[in-house]
Amino acid sequence: MVGRGSADGSPWERAPEIARGVPFDQVVADYTRLWEQCRIRDDKLAEIDGIVGKVAKNRPRYEAVAATTAVPWWFLAALHMRESNVSFSRHLHNGDPLTGPTVRVPSGRPPGTGPFTWEESAADALACEKFTGATDWRIARTSYRFERFNGLGYRLYHPAVPSPYLWSFSQHYTQGKYAADGHFDADLADKQCGTMVLLKRLQQLHIVRLDDVAPIVATQMPEAYAAPGAGNGTPDALIEAALGHLGEAYKLGAVVPFTAAAFTGPWDCAEFASWLLYRTTGVVFGCVDNHAPPEKLNAYSGAWYRDAMASSADVLPAEAAKTIAGVALVRRPLTRSDGTVIRVGHVALADGKGGTIEAMDTKHGVARGRIDGRGFDLAVRLPGIVYTDRPPVAIAVATGVAPRTGTIEVFAAGTPPPAAASAPPSTGEATAVAVADDSLSLEAIFGGEDGRKPVPRQLMAQAPWRAICHLVCTGTRSLSLQGTGWLASPRTIVTAGHVLFDQESLGGRATGVTLIVARWGSDHVAVRTSQRIAVHPRYESAQEPDYDIGCIQLDAPIDGAAYFGMWSADDAALTGQPVNIAGYPKDKDASQFLYHHSDTIIGLRPQRIVYAVDTYEGQSGAPVWMVFNNPARTRVVAVHTSARALTLAASAIDGNSGTRINAEIFRWISTFL
Repeated sequence: MVGRGSADGSPWERAPEIARGVPFDQVVADYTRLWEQCRIRDDKLAEIDGIVGKVAKNRPRYEAVAATTAVPWWFLAALHMRESNVSFSRHLHNGDPLTGPTVRVPSGRPPGTGPFTWEESAADALACEKFTGATDWRIARTSYRFERFNGLGYRLYHPAVPSPYLWSFSQHYTQGKYAADGHFDADLADKQCGTMVLLKRLQQLHIVRLDDVAPIVATQMPEAYAAPGAGNGTPDALIEAALGHLGEAYKLGAVVPFTAAAFTGPWDCAEFASWLLYRTTGVVFGCVDNHAPPEKLNAYSGAWYRDAMASSADVLPAEAAKTIAGVALVRRPLTRSDGTVIRVGHVALADGKGGTIEAMDTKHGVARGRIDGRGFDLAVRLPGIVYTDRPPVAIAVATGVAPRTGTIEVFAAGTPPPAAASAPPSTGEATAVAVADDSLSLEAIFGGEDGRKPVPRQLMAQAPWRAICHLVCTGTRSLSLQGTGWLASPRTIVTAGHVLFDQESLGGRATGVTLIVARWGSDHVAVRTSQRIAVHPRYESAQEPDYDIGCIQLDAPIDGAAYFGMWSADDAALTGQPVNIAGYPKDKDASQFLYHHSDTIIGLRPQRIVYAVDTYEGQSGAPVWMVFNNPARTRVVAVHTSARALTLAASAIDGNSGTRINAEIFRWISTFL
């Protein structure tokens, strides 16, 4: 066996697409099983999240190579992690220095004398393996390419040991490793993260969109399977086709023949939407296997969610569908590990006027419905449909609101900033929040109408929106907590204490936090990892709600960061004033997008502020801030922490509340700036 000098010393061999007795079609099921059952080891989560931060930070360099090779950036990043520990001074082929061609196998690459840029070397390494221009990047094929790249010794000669090149740091792999070329040591354990395990974590964090069942992109059917009349890919054609079925019957789980041009029901919601798209455009989307021939296609709401998140389709907040005809609305089905259904999935088409056309239920059949209050996770522009009008989601942004991008300015208690507070509109400027604390579920919508609105994508790279950080916290137990913090300096994040400290989920204080800055779906400005995690001592020792606050220091500052100032204000300056909260609520778009609302302060205590701002589970840790127009500034006055139930018990005021930035809390935060 020919050896290779990779970062872990594993053997390597060049192989054709059918490699030394291991045809791809014979290992698809095994790769699929390994991926679906893959569980990241609890004791490795913090280390993996550190790697995530490194590769995400360098995503632009990977994408530059991806643009010329058609190889996904995440595949390139995983190879780079494994071969050279994300070092840009070494060849992707085998980790040799870029000062000259490779010395170890494969030797003499790239052609020439060097030195080479990392991008030149990476493109050559991908070309050598015939990865350049490949089109199938489903999980099984991706796994096969990784194993071929490193070597098939484990699969050929030690089949009981899944290749650590792919599965190290997961439950699949314990020990057994090639210590040198051709020498296998059954007692040696690999010390690097596996490539597929890294991809699993990137998917869990929604940094990449991977597909574990069907093709990554929607399938344009071969000509032999093209639907009659295909090519009428307009929103009007799709809606008109849907309206032609009003009143037809509904049946949960109905199987619809995609080959039938005049089918009249009964319909299942997912089958209705997939069938209409196929009959209108010839594109298959939202089916369990998008590559199956039309007579075997089977649509499913979970596959709709998968294709929306895993494809290049344009994912939007569900709110956006109110004004965009022909997009699909998706509610993801949820089940427990024992198969118990927690939530039934659903798919509907938007009419662009705030309503839907859908196979609704047994009572209504195919009918018109509404978008509001339905719990849709997201909307998606559909492949094959040409949307000529692509308006952004409308949000009025308060004029004159500027973020802090310099040193922190401090105002003493009772001293206002150099202007009176002026109220932004109820859908105005926002920043930062805490997402997805699974232990809270009572945060409230007031007045019966949900005032939260999504923040448009085009604002997310701008200040102050880029000060928002989605947090993923891990500890000594198998669960993790998600939240959001806000930047108080280029390397300091403030959030709620209970996002960082939870005995049940984390085993106490979090041991690692990954921060995704300005997340909007799978897009983001930067990814960083925690260097130091602190929870206020009075919350960590006794969970006192008035001290529910924590700070995170990053491993490196965020270049060009926007961040907030804080204000320790007296009651007179706060009473009745409008405040803002923005975050990633779990009831909106699967916590993928930023939502904002503002309303007034309705109660004050020395250590808490109570407000009528709409929030929901997942928004703990948000900055509660005020807007000052002269000069234009925003100031955080509290950290959102508590649902209505706690507020009522503490103060008998019906509102959500946060830990107040009083002089004591301000001094504690300042020690981390």
